Amino acid sequence: APVINLDMKTRDSNFFAGVVKSASYMSYKQERAKKRMEAIEEWWYLLSTSLCNSTVGNQVLAETFGGDAKEVGCKILDACFSLKSPGTLRKRLAGLKGYYVWHGNNAAGDWLPMSERGAWLYVNHLKQSKAPATTASTFMESCRFAWFILGVSGAGSIESSLRVKGMSAQLKVNKRAWCPADVLKLSEVKRMHQLLFDESAHIIDRVFVGHCLHLMYGRCRWSDMLAVQNAFVDDHGQFFELETQVHKSARSADTKTHLSL
Repeated sequence: APVINLDMKTRDSNFFAGVVKSASYMSYKQERAKKRMEAIEEWWYLLSTSLCNSTVGNQVLAETFGGDAKEVGCKILDACFSLKSPGTLRKRLAGLKGYYVWHGNNAAGDWLPMSERGAWLYVNHLKQSKAPATTASTFMESCRFAWFILGVSGAGSIESSLRVKGMSAQLKVNKRAWCPADVLKLSEVKRMHQLLFDESAHIIDRVFVGHCLHLMYGRCRWSDMLAVQNAFVDDHGQFFELETQVHKSARSADTKTHLSL
């Protein structure tokens, strides 16, 4: 792996550290694995409230034989979630957890098996309480996920419900209009280049600006650059290339085994 030696003979203050509130000292892969396991455990908590009402839960009941149900359940969930990112698992969990909390406060009996009528009452509650516009559509996506990935009882009837889908769509159109940030001006990009080569600037700011320029010229997402494996600089010092297996566009098992520039 390449080694970078830094000469810190620059000014003591830096702008970057002034806006960063917290930082993790784990590697990207370690942090990603930690978040995935936390999401899996939260999914297990929801399903374990009634194991007989999901395909995963019934598999746990059939295979536990007096052992640790949580350990077996988390292993099965990990396998069922395949290559799903921790962010996806958390988003789907949040959509279902909102319904779980609402059901516990407003309806009698267990939340599982899910019911189409319960979902209908829930999305009406979201409308009346002026919940965020995407809450209902996120709930629908979570039901679809819970049905096709985990076999949660009743989730299929919600996923196919015309009235619940219709209400979700009506609420979603009230979402605030998409307003992306302005693109960088040429003068701003030139200023970033000046800061990159300014030896009087703090080294942390220079590294950050260089990273941002690499993102811009490589058309990369921030997450694409978090799991870089190899770095190359050409003989003339003009081209800088990075290789990674972990990027947002790599969704299948095949693409995740290939290095991309």
